[in-house]
Amino acid sequence: DNYERERRPAVLKSAETFFRRLTQNRYTELRAPAGESRILAITPDGTRKDFAHLSRGTAEQLYLSLRFGFINEFTRRSKPLPLVFDDILVNFDEARAKSTLESMYELAESHQILLFTCHESTVGLAREVKEDVDVFRLDGGKLKAESQ
Repeated sequence: DNYERERRPAVLKSAETFFRRLTQNRYTELRAPAGESRILAITPDGTRKDFAHLSRGTAEQLYLSLRFGFINEFTRRSKPLPLVFDDILVNFDEARAKSTLESMYELAESHQILLFTCHESTVGLAREVKEDVDVFRLDGGKLKAESQ
């Protein structure tokens, strides 16, 4: 346990912070058991859950947290790149979708982010979390800015 906790790669530590936020503290740690190629999600009471035992939405939040962790670590050694996401919130409940958008807005401080969606509810949540988010609609094959 000490080895797994103390010797985790920086990517996993960063991903853990995002995963904790995205799951609203339902999971507090991520572990990669030594000699294995899997990641475990740890609950506050210490229960270890393998990917196969997570709900679809939580598994997607784990993958997204890992991506966010990789983005943070990559940016420490390189210039930030634009990030493109396409309907990543469809399997998240509203509370977790908001937490994800908050994390994305944090990443937007150093990255250009494009979030594509065909769901009005996603646009509404994005504006609820950050009122001045820029929204563009595809209209007749052309992008048009939507007024606030």
